[in-house]
Amino acid sequence: MGYWTGRDLIPLLEYDEWRNFRLVIDKAIAAYRASEMSVSNHFVETNNMVLIGAQRSREDWFLTKYACYLIAIMLILQELVLGMLRRILSLRLVVRNWETNNGD
Repeated sequence: MGYWTGRDLIPLLEYDEWRNFRLVIDKAIAAYRASEMSVSNHFVETNNMVLIGAQRSREDWFLTKYACYLIAIMLILQELVLGMLRRILSLRLVVRNWETNNGD
């Protein structure tokens, strides 16, 4: 079974920082856990040694194709929710302006 690492996906999904992408991984893990299946079949936490001045360890994840699919779904749902919230707020502003201008 093939896998990708979380850090390999960051630029592909247009994230700038690991900590922000890690939140998406956490949401996908929570969704998978809710299905009562073993998370470790698709999400495996790992640490990589990197040389940044001195050698240090940094968190990463091995992700199966299914894990990547769940992450993509979490991102799509997040975009949908944010888009809906923007529309609701815009409509509220329009209604408020209309009520202010029409004295209702």
